[in-house]
Amino acid sequence: MGAVALQETDADPTKDSADGGWGLFQLTRQPGVTYAQAHDPEFAANYAAALLAKNSRKISRQFPQFSPGDHLLATAASYNLGPNKFSGNPATIDAGSVPAGRYGHNVLALMNCFPDPW
Repeated sequence: MGAVALQETDADPTKDSADGGWGLFQLTRQPGVTYAQAHDPEFAANYAAALLAKNSRKISRQFPQFSPGDHLLATAASYNLGPNKFSGNPATIDAGSVPAGRYGHNVLALMNCFPDPW
């Protein structure tokens, strides 16, 4: 989750964006999430993790042919794109993501900043 927070806000829990994103994970128009909750790092991280888990399950069902690496990239990109904007083509997983069609790739690169939890 740290890589997503870095990509979204440079890990600044007070950050808001012009498009309506709130807090550390830029929770934009999420049903039932208050402004205070979006700025609570623990709440926001748990919410973002649950959202990514849900997206991951949907991507698994939709694209069983994705390799584990493609699936991880699609899950990362889904935080920016949502889970419904992928074709079955692994070469276009990040297409349309911000910034510059690289959101998922950026998150995966940022994951290298964190030690392996296992």
